[in-house]
Amino acid sequence: MISTGLDAGTWLADMLTERLAQGLAPSLAVAAWRNGEPLVSYLAGDSDGSGIQPRLDTAYRIASCTKSFTAAALLILRERGLLSLDDEISTFLPGLRIVGSAVPTLRMLLSMSSGLPTDNPWADRQESLSVEQMQELMSAGVRLAGVPGSDYQYSNLGYALLGQVIRKLAGMPYQNFVEAELLHPLGLLSTGFDSSVPAAGGVARGFRKLAHGWQLLPFSAPGEFSAIGGLFSTLEDLGRWGSWLAAAFDEEPEGGQADQVLSRAARREMQQIHQLMPLTPPDGSLLGYGYGLMVQQSPVHGRIIYHSGGYPGFSSQFRWHPGSATVLAGFENASYANVGVAVAAALEELLAGELLAREAHGDQGQFPGAEPWPEALAIRAVVERLVRGWDDSLARSIFAENVELDIPMAERRGSLAGLLEQLGPLLEEPGSAGYSSNPAQLEWTMPATRGRLKCSFSLSPLDAPEVQELEFSAVP
Repeated sequence: MISTGLDAGTWLADMLTERLAQGLAPSLAVAAWRNGEPLVSYLAGDSDGSGIQPRLDTAYRIASCTKSFTAAALLILRERGLLSLDDEISTFLPGLRIVGSAVPTLRMLLSMSSGLPTDNPWADRQESLSVEQMQELMSAGVRLAGVPGSDYQYSNLGYALLGQVIRKLAGMPYQNFVEAELLHPLGLLSTGFDSSVPAAGGVARGFRKLAHGWQLLPFSAPGEFSAIGGLFSTLEDLGRWGSWLAAAFDEEPEGGQADQVLSRAARREMQQIHQLMPLTPPDGSLLGYGYGLMVQQSPVHGRIIYHSGGYPGFSSQFRWHPGSATVLAGFENASYANVGVAVAAALEELLAGELLAREAHGDQGQFPGAEPWPEALAIRAVVERLVRGWDDSLARSIFAENVELDIPMAERRGSLAGLLEQLGPLLEEPGSAGYSSNPAQLEWTMPATRGRLKCSFSLSPLDAPEVQELEFSAVP
């Protein structure tokens, strides 16, 4: 375990050590970064069957995490004017026979809403198809299981077809285009499409668990299905890739080599929900598929982006929280071991630890969600003055015209007084750090003798914003 002083480091080491002891995979490798700087890493077990421990620069097969590279490659071609996402797939692949009610567009294929059925077991064995075999597959016909653009179904075949579009428009194999336009410009030099990838820490071998031990599995060779999951990469490279995607939300002016590869707007587009997923996590998050990425809208932490990968012999996930610039990646070298469970728990612990630290120290300089407008911070101070001694004139100085129309001032004063009577006198210590789901919104708590007063407001969309909504509630 390597730690940079985070209190969460010990917990993460214990959690990951326990997972490794369960025998889900011969090795486990997880690392985290914030603002591009290392936070923690856990590297243990046998990476290749000879007892060699994994390193940050050991390459594992990343399986379906490859889909984010495929999506980015397609968007590069769009920025060059070679396609529209609303073009039908048959525009570029006239030899593709589709059995169904309509023809899906590139956008539908990107967002897993093409109507093609979920196909993980079958597709994972198709990677090495030759060009001729792929042509035969397309001409023989593919069958839709739903109306394109209607519902989420995770289709690997859809991404293989996007790989064919990239091949045709780029005039070169999909793998060569990704290497030339993404891997090399971004310095991902330990990432590639076959097991000879030049990783200083070597290449992990994949295994399948049997009753009597581990069975070593052969690598599949790159082919026409590589667009669904063919890449090998290291924790360092995959973390760098995640950080580049997360940097699309930076507010600094766009520029530099990294932004020339693919615009920030296109990278943000990848990280938006384009198709809802029929899942509801216990915390009430909203889940959806973007372009080559999954998006979780958490009620606590805001936007979280991730993708998992499962292949014969390997399991992978990378996950990040744009609001805190925290990026994680994790690998295991066993078939479908689901390392994403550990990566998700690790990110949750890092974010929870950060929130607790900010609560304890009253630190208002950083926010786990969006960075609020400066006006929001100034208005917070006014709201706290109102809580400690209401003044109608002061309130009207920050309220938009709708506020008093929605709830009369006397009613608002009375409601706040009732909450303060319930909670007891307010303490003099500072309130919590606060959370912003977007820059025009802010919520925080103020400590009282019998609990905490939760305060929240949202601002109008004007250049000189005013409070359009103000709410208070009691927190035990």
